[in-house]
Amino acid sequence: MAKIVVTSDWHIGARLATAGPAAPAFREAKLRTAERIVELCRKEDARALFLLGDIFDGDRVGAAEVRRAAELLARAPCPVFVLPGNHDWWHPGGVLEAFAGEAKEKDAIRVLLKEEPLTVEGVARVTFFPCPVLRHAGVADPTLWIPARRPEHGLRVGLIHGALDRAEWGGRVPEKVADARDLDLALLGDWHNPASGLDMRTHYPGSPEPGGFDEEHEGQVIVASLEAGGPDVRRVPVGELRWRRIERTLESEAIGGLGVKALEEALAALDASPATTAVRLRLSGSLSAEELNHLDEVLERARGAGWAHCDIDRQVACARDPDLEAFEDESVRAVARRVWESREDEAVRRRALAILEATVEAAR
Repeated sequence: MAKIVVTSDWHIGARLATAGPAAPAFREAKLRTAERIVELCRKEDARALFLLGDIFDGDRVGAAEVRRAAELLARAPCPVFVLPGNHDWWHPGGVLEAFAGEAKEKDAIRVLLKEEPLTVEGVARVTFFPCPVLRHAGVADPTLWIPARRPEHGLRVGLIHGALDRAEWGGRVPEKVADARDLDLALLGDWHNPASGLDMRTHYPGSPEPGGFDEEHEGQVIVASLEAGGPDVRRVPVGELRWRRIERTLESEAIGGLGVKALEEALAALDASPATTAVRLRLSGSLSAEELNHLDEVLERARGAGWAHCDIDRQVACARDPDLEAFEDESVRAVARRVWESREDEAVRRRALAILEATVEAAR
């Protein structure tokens, strides 16, 4: 039984601006995670490490970062195969060409540029089919070249960079690519969030570190055991960074809302280490003056909680008595006045006026 480790979308060189002042530390954390992936290869006795594209964020990556990546991967205990992606597609003067130059003295690192079957020493009865991104704006299916099954192929494993059933920079990959290309295992880069197809033969390892507030997954890689009876895939967590986004519309308790409790509960539920977590708060709604003071206290505690970065956008107004004159129709205005001057609890009166306002608006 031979094992391989599969990863993608490192995006070395990404500025990570949304991490604010924590961005340099987050960039360094990504490289530490890359080192853990190399060490995982040793722990798993992997026969190969596959990097399925977008290892670099683009051509503006600095020479020092390119060199560091090559040196890091050269320490792997097994051969390393790098597939071009849509961010580091292969072209003269591109970042991957610079990486290949750094790696040329390191026999264990190979950039996969040809659409041809690949065999790996120590991985018997398995044929890999690399599908590199060689054009920045290609929309053709990059897997079209994969030949029909032949007995000598053994297990057939696709190495692909692209989005399923969607024409993007790297091309349009069939949604059921394992069936379409008769693959026992289809491994893909491009999607940062880990995903697996219903057939359990199609897998995105996802990025080993999430790169922004739209990526709340925990970074991981795939370890695949390639056996004659079929591949076995498991996911191994490797990441340390967390991005947590809280969006809440706060409603005063006076109208039946939760007040500041909605935010306090969300903050209490954060399940990450503050030192490696960026938090973004997006708050709207309206609260009473007393509740606004409470909100100030909660936000001050959030700022001092030790999060690597805490980005707060507060658009919360002070709830005031309703403007009954805003109801244009005199009869509706009279109803509103009777509601507001009734002896019902304030929460009930405010909610009733809100329903009345919504009803009037819907009738227009």
